[in-house]
Amino acid sequence: MAFQNHDASTIVTDHTRPITIIPNGASFVPTFPDCYVNIDEEFPGEAHVYKQEKVIFQGKSQYQDFFVFQVLLIGGGDGGILREISRHASVEQIDICELDEMVINVYKEFFPDIAIGYVDPRVNVHIGDGVAFIKSVPPGTYDAIIIDAFRGMGAYATELSDEDFLKSIAKALKPGGVLSAQADSVWIENFTMEDTITRCRNIFKGSVNYAWTSVPSYPRQTNQNQNQNQ
Repeated sequence: MAFQNHDASTIVTDHTRPITIIPNGASFVPTFPDCYVNIDEEFPGEAHVYKQEKVIFQGKSQYQDFFVFQVLLIGGGDGGILREISRHASVEQIDICELDEMVINVYKEFFPDIAIGYVDPRVNVHIGDGVAFIKSVPPGTYDAIIIDAFRGMGAYATELSDEDFLKSIAKALKPGGVLSAQADSVWIENFTMEDTITRCRNIFKGSVNYAWTSVPSYPRQTNQNQNQNQ
């Protein structure tokens, strides 16, 4: 049995199967009966192999898997996030609301490797204002909402931090749903991170996490996640 996750594969064999040789980058990796084998194309010829002597416990925690079925993307017209969402087989519906149709057309023509997400039959494209779109969504529609706007939540994009807009998102999420949105950088002088986090906590009633990473060409590259309360 093989599971593909981006460029990494996990191979689980059992005693009914012979030793096999599978390609891994420029090399080949053997799999062995009754073994757990993990390979990655970034490390050709290498693998983690574990001999399974005995299964001492078999079961699933109720918190182990979070299945997402309906996803809304606001912005992200280039198609890159659509490409990543489409990797998940559990997703049944992917809606994208993009304000500028030209962005979609340009990326489809000149950057097809990024815009490949649009070929997924689960994708429904809506051209228009994301703020207006989310307010028209019936309650409890989406498991996850992703905002990939030109400006993140914070001082320079007040409409994304507007209380009414955030309440509309909270209403559109299913119980336990998740919002992932760009947020201003901690390096922006007038970014009131505490105010933004407090506002989100008051509205979403769940956990709010702020994450950031350093991108030399894009210092504002940060992210904020909100979890709707169960």
